[in-house]
Amino acid sequence: MIKRILSVSLLIIIALSLFAFTGCTKETPLFGEVIITGPDGEKLLDSEIYVSKHNATAADAIIMACSEMKFAYTYENGMFDNFDGVASTMEDGWLLYSDEEIAETGAGELLLEDYFYIEFKYVNYAESFNLE
Repeated sequence: MIKRILSVSLLIIIALSLFAFTGCTKETPLFGEVIITGPDGEKLLDSEIYVSKHNATAADAIIMACSEMKFAYTYENGMFDNFDGVASTMEDGWLLYSDEEIAETGAGELLLEDYFYIEFKYVNYAESFNLE
């Protein structure tokens, strides 16, 4: 009888241990590339990074890449408008691309997936949106 109680107790302990540790798995970091392309088409920043934050956004990855490379940027009110001293104007400025397509949201709302490819390009707005 005591052996049976010990066996059942042991099974309960094992089951509880397995249940408790299933929620403690490590978060797999997201891997991708952040590129900043200047007015002349030159890559000002090209950084492969890991982002380990849950629900990470493009803004998180851009800020991380710029910080790691000590690359100047301005991010205010949810908008990037200056990289490496090159500021946006009314006609030209920084446009976000995700997987080589113009992003449909801002960097702060664009959730990352593994493998991500984010690029800010300095472009003429009218040309980029075929407004001419």
